[in-house]
Amino acid sequence: LTTAPKVLLLDEPSTGLDPRSVRALKDLMLEEARRGTTILFSTHVLETAEQICHRVGILHQGQLRAEGTVAQLRSLHGDDSLEAAFLLLTATDDQTSNGAVTR
Repeated sequence: LTTAPKVLLLDEPSTGLDPRSVRALKDLMLEEARRGTTILFSTHVLETAEQICHRVGILHQGQLRAEGTVAQLRSLHGDDSLEAAFLLLTATDDQTSNGAVTR
């Protein structure tokens, strides 16, 4: 018999997967979380973070720029987008103008 893990540490787990496999992976992570497993994963796919995570940390150049619930991080930009919060928190001086991220 194997025991259920208490913690899963995943680095970009969906890289190279087709859409069906990504969905299966998300379902597996959600099920494991429901069972009480702590899942820590890195991703550049912010949509996945919004769908899966209870808490999100935004790292930039080796520093934790923000951490909180998806709703808390979205509110940092006054937007409903985790992407907007990420862009704001990771912008460099030449990428901002009056506090807004240039696009």
